[in-house]
Amino acid sequence: MNAVRMADIPFLGWFGRLESDRSRVPPWHAVAMKGSVWVRRVEWVTRKKQKPVIAGCFWRSARLPRSEEPVMGGDPSRRLPVAVVVLNYRTPDLVEGCLRSLGGQMAAGEREAIVVDNCSMDESADRIESAIERNGWSSWARVVRSPVNGGFAAGNNVGVREVDAETYVLLNSDTIVRDGALDRLLAMRSGPVAIAGPSLEWPHGERQISTFRFRTPLTELISAGRLGSVGRAFQGHVVARELSEFADDLDWVSFACVAIRREVFDRIGLLDEGYFMYFEDMDFCRRARVAGYRVGYVPKARVVHLRGGTSEVKRNTQRRERRPAYFYSARARYFRKWYGIADGCWQMARGHSAGCWRCCGVSPPRFVASG
Repeated sequence: MNAVRMADIPFLGWFGRLESDRSRVPPWHAVAMKGSVWVRRVEWVTRKKQKPVIAGCFWRSARLPRSEEPVMGGDPSRRLPVAVVVLNYRTPDLVEGCLRSLGGQMAAGEREAIVVDNCSMDESADRIESAIERNGWSSWARVVRSPVNGGFAAGNNVGVREVDAETYVLLNSDTIVRDGALDRLLAMRSGPVAIAGPSLEWPHGERQISTFRFRTPLTELISAGRLGSVGRAFQGHVVARELSEFADDLDWVSFACVAIRREVFDRIGLLDEGYFMYFEDMDFCRRARVAGYRVGYVPKARVVHLRGGTSEVKRNTQRRERRPAYFYSARARYFRKWYGIADGCWQMARGHSAGCWRCCGVSPPRFVASG
């Protein structure tokens, strides 16, 4: 029987490539799935031909991989107190609205906004530069053009590398910072919290959930199973954590808007660029928590988040349409990184079960012979 290579299967090819990333586990040659259950028959790729084997659950410790640039340089005497990084990908109008909301909260010489154009390949960067000049924001805002679109994490890393600051505020382009929100968010710099998120809300003021627990295999099971009354027994394991008061013991907060002290980057490195979009915020907070830093929530700092303005994932979720491939790739990377190879495969199985093979135009794969 011919084995099916993961790289030949839509979406699963993403996961197959991830497994070659500094992993002690040999790359998969084939994997078979039935329903949402990961079947344990695999075949190794080696230089010497070997018979297929039945493999068990291969676990790898969730040791923290160092970021590409774990320590940032710079002269402390010339360091800015605050740098705001706004990421743009073909959303110049949203960026202009975001900068406009920051205008009264930016002090030239003390705070700077870096707009990273994530290789939009259109007129976005030119339009944003024109808006900065036209509105008189040049003393505190400028555009940096990335030659490639490496995703959310990579784009924000470009901005963080560009400026030397004590505190970095990562800000989505589809946000409007309410008056005084930046100062309230930055007040955490003198306290125990090293990563802080504001209260995200809709334009009419209704609060959005922006504080969360870490995803685990159990949280995914609860989410997928729709356990009803039984699920209420697992409320402590639901990812979303709705809060209305200040908290400094969170797992993670949304990076639609977040303030991060420089020392965190110096200690654990930048955002993991292996995530194109999604899960990079949870991963970063988890690395920070392991290193001993605290994650907090500042509800008095209010920021409007026009959800879905920069990504199709939330729009597709609301319409009950399939999320893009990079979401599943990021989810697989997260679970492989923190829970081992077996959970990564299980996540891929969960995400692509229930007839996804036929939806992708691919016939369901056959099992690899075991003898």
